[in-house]
Amino acid sequence: MNKLLLMFLDMDVLVLILACVNYSDLPSLCRIDSTFYELASDRLYRHICYPDVLRVCYTLLFRPALAAKVRHFEIPHRTSEPQRCWSTLSAVAKALRSMTGLQSLHVADSGVPSWVLRHCPFRVVTFSFAPQGDADLLEFLEHQEQIQDLVLGPHSPNLVLKPTALPKLAKVKARASWLSILVPGRPVRDVIFNDTSHCAEIDVKFLSRSIAPIQRLSIVAENVYTLPISQFVAIVPHLRVLIVNCPFIGRRDTWVSLFTF
Repeated sequence: MNKLLLMFLDMDVLVLILACVNYSDLPSLCRIDSTFYELASDRLYRHICYPDVLRVCYTLLFRPALAAKVRHFEIPHRTSEPQRCWSTLSAVAKALRSMTGLQSLHVADSGVPSWVLRHCPFRVVTFSFAPQGDADLLEFLEHQEQIQDLVLGPHSPNLVLKPTALPKLAKVKARASWLSILVPGRPVRDVIFNDTSHCAEIDVKFLSRSIAPIQRLSIVAENVYTLPISQFVAIVPHLRVLIVNCPFIGRRDTWVSLFTF
């Protein structure tokens, strides 16, 4: 009787009902019938972040219709060593190539090589990649014209990004070596320096070369310790939010006045 009543419910009503269901109950709903499978699987596979990456990837490999539903895919940073073997990484690469509708990709495990990104058909808006950058990552970025929010790990020397790459980049978090490449000539408005504490001072003049006014900046105080405030203001005159990270203790300088902006 209940199942008969469900048959007469409008599809929009079913979508609203499923939106209120606990995520853990979605697999059970997929087993009711074809209608519930289609609707529940949309939500179940839209956002994927599981420790067992291999199992998920094999499911997506054999079910391309499910892979096409994925909008966010995440590889956690605690991936075990067996999951970093070549066969597993190859399965991850093939699964990524089947996610044609992917909009957000987050690779937190620094042991994942960038070659898994080769020949990916999707165009993401948000991309985070913790491993060290290399030529494969560079090639991937140069084909991702929709990226607006970007987070990158360590930068390899001698990497040169095409000036026409990443035309919509608006927010970026990376080390200074990456930022000096990514900010100039792009509409970046939000910049986060991801450098570790007690590092050398950084020349931040490249920030003035963003083609959009930088409005939010997060930086380690030691990176700009000797830079006169007047010169800093000239570099980022449209700044609205400034976050100065001070990892040291008991040290005062003129940068404290920046918090009064």
